[in-house]
Amino acid sequence: MAVTSWLFDADGADEAVEVDEAVIRRLTDRRLLWVDVEGDGEAELRQVADTLGFETESVRALLNPIGRPRLNVLGEYFEIKVVALDDHDQPLELDLLAGRNWVATVHRATIPFLDELRDRLRPDTELGRLNAPSFLAALLDWQVGTYFASVQELERDIDRLDDRALREKEPEDVLRDLIRMRHRIGAVRRTLTPHREVFAALARPDFEVVASSESAAHFRALIDRLERAISAVENVRELLIGSFDILMTRTGQRTNDVMRILTIISVILLPASVLAGVMGMNFRLGLFDDNRVFWVVIGVMVAIAVVVLLAARRRRWI
Repeated sequence: MAVTSWLFDADGADEAVEVDEAVIRRLTDRRLLWVDVEGDGEAELRQVADTLGFETESVRALLNPIGRPRLNVLGEYFEIKVVALDDHDQPLELDLLAGRNWVATVHRATIPFLDELRDRLRPDTELGRLNAPSFLAALLDWQVGTYFASVQELERDIDRLDDRALREKEPEDVLRDLIRMRHRIGAVRRTLTPHREVFAALARPDFEVVASSESAAHFRALIDRLERAISAVENVRELLIGSFDILMTRTGQRTNDVMRILTIISVILLPASVLAGVMGMNFRLGLFDDNRVFWVVIGVMVAIAVVVLLAARRRRWI
């Protein structure tokens, strides 16, 4: 397990620190501590929990995650479980806890947006001016951003499917990919929508007492951002339906092309079949004594075929 801690000081330089009682005593309204715990090591987690004062219930929930978004208010701090997405739309569970002037993030797998946030940190940030709920709201905003990134990738994949649906002659492979994309979009939507209840609870007046009026506006903005993310996923579903319509239209067009060719072949062969049938009837005429009649019939058959092909070409049937 890896434990990374940053102390944001609005009046001084930000610095990486070790989580201990001395650091906790240094916290003020202009100093904010962020502790990030990655991995599944129990000893390190319990050490952080003891230092920050986690309740037993919180420690038990962190060691045995339930896998769905939730919000709990426990004494002097509150905890939130959310689910982010990685670059391959795989769910990543993230627990966030916020107390007085400190925020802790706990996760078993690497979460890319947290690494990106750490890489952007500089020693002279003004993050120390934020209270803990406001910084937690910023982290949640990054978490929702992972869904927007997923939507953008889904849109690019759907565009590629549209191009394949228009170009490929065999629709089976495209149809299979459409079905896989449908399952992928459904999984993203099922992961995202349960956050509605949690984010709505963050903006309720009773929770504002636990957090602060300063952070309440950030939580209300989070709800709007979450709804935009859900709408974006719904829009991707509509785009996928459009891709299926393109595939079906293209398949119908290919069927029409085949039927048109079969119709032309039938029109060519039907007169020839009639002529062959008439000339093969079992009766005797002087006409049949002339061998040149055979070549005349063949010529008529060829002429009919040429006329049909020219007419079809002129009407752009072929």
